[in-house]
Amino acid sequence: MAGKIALVISFLLSLIYVTYAYAFFLGSKFKSEGFQVNGQDLSGGKILACIWCVLFGSMGLSFSAPLIKVVKEG
Repeated sequence: MAGKIALVISFLLSLIYVTYAYAFFLGSKFKSEGFQVNGQDLSGGKILACIWCVLFGSMGLSFSAPLIKVVKEG
């Protein structure tokens, strides 16, 4: 049983890190190709801010998921 749990946790953590790597890869690709948003070039800071905003937003949603059940019961 513990082996299965370890495999699931390792798979989920691997998925998270692969997603981070892909986000940084796309950000660097957009930066090197001169991708523009609203006529302005993307800067490294804007790319990192976008990655962190998505990260913290998804964490906030995942932390609030158990609370939705409590609100429904209320």
